[in-house]
Amino acid sequence: MPTSNFTAKLLELEELIISDFTSSNTEIHILPSRSQVSLQQYFQGFQNKKEVQFIVMDMNKVYRESEDLAVAYHLKELFYDFMKSMSRAEATKKLKFFLLVAQASQLKEFHACLTMLGNWSKYILNAFDCPYTNGFTEGANNAIKVIKRNAFGYQNFENFRNRIFLALT
Repeated sequence: MPTSNFTAKLLELEELIISDFTSSNTEIHILPSRSQVSLQQYFQGFQNKKEVQFIVMDMNKVYRESEDLAVAYHLKELFYDFMKSMSRAEATKKLKFFLLVAQASQLKEFHACLTMLGNWSKYILNAFDCPYTNGFTEGANNAIKVIKRNAFGYQNFENFRNRIFLALT
């Protein structure tokens, strides 16, 4: 288990790893800093800079600077942990803990979520008792509505039916 001093030093690291995800997912460079100046210096010397399409960075520093964002991220992880529950008893315990922590956070962005979970928790927890969902049916209905909207109506039901089967396979 790392000590808090180790963790603090770990959080202070500002290295940036440059990787090529398009071909081999290999590490290309490690820059000493994530600063804009470091990035500009690196990319000015980059031979194929016009081929760069995306730059993706983690938000570690942002989380350290914004307490609300760090709390929201933690709440999201707690909610994901609740959703991974294997039984109703485990889910009930994790949902109660999530609700308690979310209420204590006093983040206004979570008020509607807390209200919804409070109103529907009985039904949400029922999902942990039954291994079946209507997710596929809901997805199929949504796909059919999109097909209908994009087609502006089909004159021939068989063509419509065939387009649905094509979309759902």
